[in-house]
Amino acid sequence: MRFFSLLIALTLAPAAPSYLRQHSTGSEHNSESTSLTNASPQELNPSRSQGTLAGPPKSYIAAVAQHTSVGVATNTSPLDVMESNLKSYEEIARLATASGAQIVVFPEWGLFGKGNPAKDREKMEDFCETIDDTSVSSPTTIVGQLSALAATYKVAITANVCEVIHQPSLSFPGDDKILYNTEVAFDSDGTLLAKYHKNHPFYTDTFDTPPEEEVVSFTTSFGVTFGLFVCYDLVHSTPEDELLAMGITQFPYSVSEPATLAGKEYFQHWTKKHKATLLASNLGNSGSGIFVKGDTVAMVDRGRTHSFAFGQVVV
Repeated sequence: MRFFSLLIALTLAPAAPSYLRQHSTGSEHNSESTSLTNASPQELNPSRSQGTLAGPPKSYIAAVAQHTSVGVATNTSPLDVMESNLKSYEEIARLATASGAQIVVFPEWGLFGKGNPAKDREKMEDFCETIDDTSVSSPTTIVGQLSALAATYKVAITANVCEVIHQPSLSFPGDDKILYNTEVAFDSDGTLLAKYHKNHPFYTDTFDTPPEEEVVSFTTSFGVTFGLFVCYDLVHSTPEDELLAMGITQFPYSVSEPATLAGKEYFQHWTKKHKATLLASNLGNSGSGIFVKGDTVAMVDRGRTHSFAFGQVVV
């Protein structure tokens, strides 16, 4: 099996984007590189231009963001903080889809600002919102704006948010609300395909643990089925064992970890062991990449942020 890889790290700024690096990861595996300036999205993935697909495509193009969250809620509102980070998300989505990406993955806690309110339940509540048909269709909510982003650029998106449910909490007796670390997936028309509550929250003093284990997957309009888990979930057997048992091997992976704890070597090992794909989007300036059955298809350079890597994945 051959994997075709492309790597790009872009600094997002009001000016035209600057291509900082452009090459194949030939040292990682057998690969062919394609010049971004000469290749069209159709050349990278012919199935993208074929209209109705007879079945699942043999490959798809994925992009993973490497993003440092900006803004502090003490200086502005939580909504303003999240919307300022959404501007970076939009620029990444714009550039990634121009390169042919069919799915873009964003990191855990990428919207919440520098102060990381995820460490404090009271602060985190202001960053959470209800997720339902009304909020997804609203232009003023974060999930509504993520939905619009997917529809605008005709790309599937997974992103990490916080959902609040106004019911008594089992994790926090006496509290009349539930806060879930939540992954949302949107199709290329903006449809909410899936919502997953992280089974193993890292900050257990902030987020509720789902009373029952959640096993969530979704199928995109380009015919590929993905399974969802978030960051700390990966070191547990659930929900990964159940998803793998279902035959799912493609995983968008929103993460917030130093690359020394969860990075290239660990992701290579995990994907080789499970014959699977991780589309790892890390918060910060390292560790984001596309890993397929032990191979590194693409990575963002260490030290780059507000950037992305993309590559073609053979299913």
